[in-house]
Formats: sequence, C-alpha cells, structure tokens
Amino acid sequence: MEKPVTIGIVGGGIAGLCAALEAREHGADVTLFEAMQHLGGRAGGGKTWETGRHLATSAYTDFLWLLDQLGTRQHLVMKPLALGVLLEKGRPFWHFQHPTLGPLATVTSLLGSDLLPFGTRTESLFSMLRAVKLAAPEPDDDDLAGDATQPFVTIPEGNIQELFETTRWPKEFQRRIGRPLARSIFNLSHLDTASAPFLVVLKRTMSANPKEAGWSIGNPGALLSDAAPGKLKEKGVQVYLRTLVSEIIPRDGKWFVKAGETEQAFDRIILTAPFNRLGMLATCEPLQHLTDATAMGKVEGGTIVTCRARYNHLDVEPGPMAELSDEDPAWFAESHPEGGVQLERIVSGLDSSVTVDREAMKREFLDLTRKYFTSDDPVGDVEIRPYIHATPSLKPGLRRPRLLQAEGFYYASDWSATGLPATMESAARAGRVAGRHAAKQ
Repeated sequence: MEKPVTIGIVGGGIAGLCAALEAREHGADVTLFEAMQHLGGRAGGGKTWETGRHLATSAYTDFLWLLDQLGTRQHLVMKPLALGVLLEKGRPFWHFQHPTLGPLATVTSLLGSDLLPFGTRTESLFSMLRAVKLAAPEPDDDDLAGDATQPFVTIPEGNIQELFETTRWPKEFQRRIGRPLARSIFNLSHLDTASAPFLVVLKRTMSANPKEAGWSIGNPGALLSDAAPGKLKEKGVQVYLRTLVSEIIPRDGKWFVKAGETEQAFDRIILTAPFNRLGMLATCEPLQHLTDATAMGKVEGGTIVTCRARYNHLDVEPGPMAELSDEDPAWFAESHPEGGVQLERIVSGLDSSVTVDREAMKREFLDLTRKYFTSDDPVGDVEIRPYIHATPSLKPGLRRPRLLQAEGFYYASDWSATGLPATMESAARAGRVAGRHAAKQ
C-alpha cells in the first residue's frame, strides 16, 4: 500500500484552508502553518470584514464550497443585492430585489430608472444581453497549474493600464460587450491584467441558480476562524498557529519547512502567503522569480483605507455603489447591528509609501456623505482604518504567477492565475486547484 503524499501548507487564509481540505479529500497527509493566532487570513479573525465587503454571490462556488466544508454557510447572510452609481444625490438605480428573478429584475429596474438618460439605460441593457451570450470558458484546472516552465510571462495585448481614467470597465471588455453600468461588483484594479476574468465572473453571476447575492453582516470569525481549527482537526489536518515559517528548502527530493528551530519534511509544498510577505522567506530557486518580481517593483502592495460611520438613517439601498467623481473609491451601505445604517467608503490603490492623513479623510468622508445622501451627522466618530500592503497588484505586462512553480512546489493565493479577479473566490479556487494537484501520487 502506497504511503499518502505529505503536503506542507504555508498560510491559513482562504487559499490555505481550501488547499488543506481539498488535499485531505484526495487522501494526502496535510500540515498547515499559520503565523497569526487565527485561521482565515485577511477575511477572518474579527467581528467585521477587515478589508471591505467582498461580495459573496451564488457565483462564488469555491468560496461557498469552503463554507459548506466548515459547516458555516448558514452564517452568510445572502441579502438581495442593490448595485448602483452615486450620481450627485441620486439613489442606486440597479437592483436585484428578488433573488430568483436575476436578470429580469435588473432589466426592469434599469429601464425604469429616472436617474440616467434613456440612451445610457438601453446601452447598459444591451451590454448585459451580449455578456450573457458571449462565450467565457473558465480555464481548466490542469491549464491553471501549468508545467512551471513560465511562471511569469508577458502579455502581448489586453493590458488594462488606464482602467479608471474613463470608466470602471476594461476597454477590451467594452469593445466586446459595450458598457454595463453595475460597476462595483468586481474588485477591479487599474493595474490588473486582461478582461476575461471579469467576464467569467459576470457570466457566473448571470447564470448562477439560485440568484443570490449579498455579504455577511454578522461575524466573519464565525464563518472562517471559529470553525476552521476544529473542522481541520476532525478531517486529520495538523495545524500550527502562531508559527512563522522562515525558510522553505528543497533537499534530497523533499521540501523542508523551517519554523523557529524546527524543520519538517514534506513531499510537496503549497505556499499561500501574499506577495508582500515573500521577503520574509529565505530564497530558494523556485521562489526566486517571485521574490525578484517583488524586489524589482513588478509587484506592488497598495494601501486600502476604509472610512466607516453609523447613521440613524440614510436614504439608500443596502449594497455597493461606485463613485463617479473620483477614480477609485467605492461605497457600501448595510444595516448596523445596533440599528441604523453603517456607511463605508473604501479608497484603494494608494501608494504604500504615502502617509494616510486621517483627519483629511474624515473631513472628505463627511463632506461627501452630506453631498450624496443629505445625511445628518453620524452616530459617534468616523472610523478610519488604513491597511498597508493590502492588495498586491502587478505591473502592466505581467500575468499572475502559475500555481505550479516547480516540481512539488505550488503558489496559491488570490493573485494566482485562476482566471478570476482577485477576490475571496479567486483565493478559494487557487487553493482547491493546488490541493488537488499536490495530492496526486
């Protein structure tokens, strides 16, 4: 009888959790190392989402698979989703008010909106119809893992270098389907690469059944961090929390993970740490192109700043909204657990070397809130939270790295080449693909 493949997973975020559970399903012997005191990474550990409201829709199949594995899907509140664009004091115009109506609700709401010119409404409608009909094949798992011969490759065309100059939609995307106006459903970056990932997610969203969209308004710790240790133990995964890995060393046909003064040997390694954490690892050859890309400035860690405040009442539907007056910001509104509405403005893509002026951002947040929503003063103070190096982004001309970096060495994160935008779903998919491949004999 063959011994099971031994796999060491470095990082216990969404990608790491998915990799561990998938690899165990395929019979591997799995050990997971996490530097923090909780599992779930950036998406877990707290009572609110720490880096903004990632949408979790019925199109997020791998992320929802993770919640099913952890037995926590019931904690994800799937509210009907309202998408919109802030136009002066206008309300959101685009609604999924019934989770089973899907595109029909979108069409009805869009055509019935009085906030946009008729030509704009019809243009958006035809764009959505084209998107439904347009082929958007998702990459095969074997294609995603690749053969590790070209982990970083140049893209001859299709770079999106000026994404936010005129619109939140990639120019190539507009060329193919027109200009839809529900803009903040995707986690876009002006340095992202190619329009195909956005089309894949749009196709998923339009074709998913049931038509559900929403976000967790409860405790993300209950979704991920609280349940994960017990579930991983139940499935036979060895977990080391508060364990910082300092080296990943190939030697004598094995991979050695060094944490503190101890080393453990594995047949395969799955690294799920984000780009900006790679500098903490001693360089080995399979890591070289990743660390080189970071050192050469090809991979950057931008800063995200969230501005949050609670209001007794705002005349706004719950959900995400794009802000047309600036390049980057997006807004979220949701019910506050203590009553009223929590409003959040997210500013992303800031250079990590820039010092965040909290008072200036607070003043801007209050001024814009009064302008857009005609609101009273918030209940309590405005909370300003900067997240340094929160979202790595690639310089134009680079693809995301392949999952397979070398024989037995996998890099799996939301910035791996998954065919999806960098979201929780992308992290979940990368982890499952890596776990499945690594567990093969």
